[in-house]
Amino acid sequence: MANNVTDLGKVGMTLKGAYNSAITYERLDVVTYQGSSYVLIVESATDKVPTNTSYWQEIASKGDTGSTGATGTSVSSVVLNADYTLTINFSDGTSTTTTSIRGEQGATGNGIKSVIKTGTSGLVDTYTITFTNDNTTTFEITNGKTPVKGTDYFTDAEITEYTNTITTNVTNNIGIVVDGINGEVI
Repeated sequence: MANNVTDLGKVGMTLKGAYNSAITYERLDVVTYQGSSYVLIVESATDKVPTNTSYWQEIASKGDTGSTGATGTSVSSVVLNADYTLTINFSDGTSTTTTSIRGEQGATGNGIKSVIKTGTSGLVDTYTITFTNDNTTTFEITNGKTPVKGTDYFTDAEITEYTNTITTNVTNNIGIVVDGINGEVI
């Protein structure tokens, strides 16, 4: 008995995704095009749009656009309640309340109890800041020469010298505003 072998070739569809005119498709390749799907019915094809029925057969059509759905609700207002919950009111008259959005109480911070000028040496004034927890830090202000109105004119270098310089020995993060003309803490 002789063995007879028959080559059936490609017998199953191969999904290729969206149609691309630059690709050469083979028989039984399946593509999508404008919402429908098509299978190639010839041995091969390049740059033949799937709507060309000499090359492609439509296997699933794009459906019609459905009717417009019901109008949804929208948020009409959001209220922050005394207990730190939010009440969200919707356009249809319904509402919902969230759980509390308030975090836990943080640690008590330090404030400034006092700022006192504690010394002067030449043009340098020393100030001590005392915080509410009784920690202290100091800073210095270097004062420039005092102008005499109408008699002294300052160069840029002298103006830079006259601008107060603050050197801090900071043990806590603080912000200090200094009046640059008078060298006073404000």
